[in-house]
Parts: sequence; structure tokens; C-alpha cells
Amino acid sequence: MKIRQVTKMLLTKDIKTLIYTYLYTFAILMVLPFLINLLTGTLKYFSFTSILKNMPFGTVFSIYLIVISSISYESFKMFIQNGISRRTFFIGKLSTLMILILIGDFINLLFGYLIQIPLVGYERFNLFMGSYAGFFHNVFASVLFNYLMSGLLLICLVTFVMAFGSAMSLLSKRLQRLMVIGIPIIGIILIFIATSLWHSMAYKGTWMLNLFKLVVGFNAGNQLNPFPLISFLLVFSIVFAAIARFFFSKKQLKRE
Repeated sequence: MKIRQVTKMLLTKDIKTLIYTYLYTFAILMVLPFLINLLTGTLKYFSFTSILKNMPFGTVFSIYLIVISSISYESFKMFIQNGISRRTFFIGKLSTLMILILIGDFINLLFGYLIQIPLVGYERFNLFMGSYAGFFHNVFASVLFNYLMSGLLLICLVTFVMAFGSAMSLLSKRLQRLMVIGIPIIGIILIFIATSLWHSMAYKGTWMLNLFKLVVGFNAGNQLNPFPLISFLLVFSIVFAAIARFFFSKKQLKRE
């Protein structure tokens, strides 16, 4: 019962924020350029179609999820001070994020199928449509698994951010600042090294490349199979949800 109440309170607040996020995105990217072109007499250069096909609702939704997944202290403080356990708050928070993903992912794919795919083509729409849609010979199955895979990618994102954010909250402010500065630098270095290795002829054929092919679903006919990647995303989500749950159990109220 308490989990349901926590989820309802968090969901009500976050859905309102999501609606405002979509409205602000539409206003900034569509309404504002229209008004500028109208006032400057350059309305002939305004392209409604061009803006629609590049409307980044998926990216905006991902950023929105990162923000609400990482910023949870105020809600945590309120619920803990009102007798809600850390376990109950964590389950309520995670449930809220899952429901938001179900809603937001549906809205993004609906907008994509109705508006963006007819304008830009299905290959450029998202990872699934560009790489895995050809695996299915049934339109309904393709749409269903597109929804599933994009949802799992978002779940991986929020569980990772929750795990990272809750771990960071246990560190001192000095260590937090060092981590914020150091992690991006280390990440850039690792990306550079990985890219160099990937393009190196000596790297091809190694176990790392074979593992990558296994995860993304390469087969003998070079037709990508989505099920290995779906399985990997599911395991990734479960592992990082468990890590986030562990660090949430150690979370403490800050001294005012």
C-alpha cells in the first residue's frame, strides 16, 4: 500500500514535468522559429516539415529520464521523514520510472511511426529500425519489438544513472567533485582507445570483437538478430537495479 502511494505521488509530479518538457521542446523548436520568421519577414524560409522530421523528442525524453533518475534527494528526504523506508522509496521510485518509460516510449514511437518515418525513412529513425527491423517479416512483431528494445535501452539508462547517482551520494563533496571531473576525462580516453583498437587490423578477429558480435546478434548471413541484445539489456538492467538498490539502502539524510 505504501509503495502504491509513493509511486502515485512521484508519478503525478513527474508526469506533469514530462508534459511541460514536451511542450517547452515543441515551443522552442517549432513556435519560436515560426514567430521569429514571421516578425522578420522571412516566413518563406520556415519549414514545418523540416522541423518535424528533426524533432528530438526521443533525445529530450532520455535527458529528462537522466535528470529525474539522478535527482532524488528532496523526495527521499520527504518520504524518509514521513516514515517511509528506503526499500519502499526505492521500489516506488523505480516503479515510477518504469511507468514513465512505458508512456514516453509509446509517445515517441507513435510520433516516429506517424510523422518521422514517412519523412526520413525507417533506417534513420532509431537503432532497431536501422539494424533489426529486417529480422521480422511481420509488421506487428517489428513494431512490438521496437517498443520493447527502445524501452529496455531506456531502462538500462535509468538503472545505470540510479546506481551511479546513489553511489555518488555516499561520497564526500570533495570526492564527488573529483569524480565529476575525472570520470568524463577517463571516459573520453577509454572511448579513444576503444576506437583506435576497433579500427586496428590487429584487433579484428579477437575475442572482444567476437563477444561484441555475439551481443549485437551477428550471424552467418550478416542478418542481425535482436534477441541476444535484448537479453543483454535485460541482464544489464537487473544488475544495475540491484546495485542501485544496495546503494539506496546506505543513503543518509544530510545534516542541515
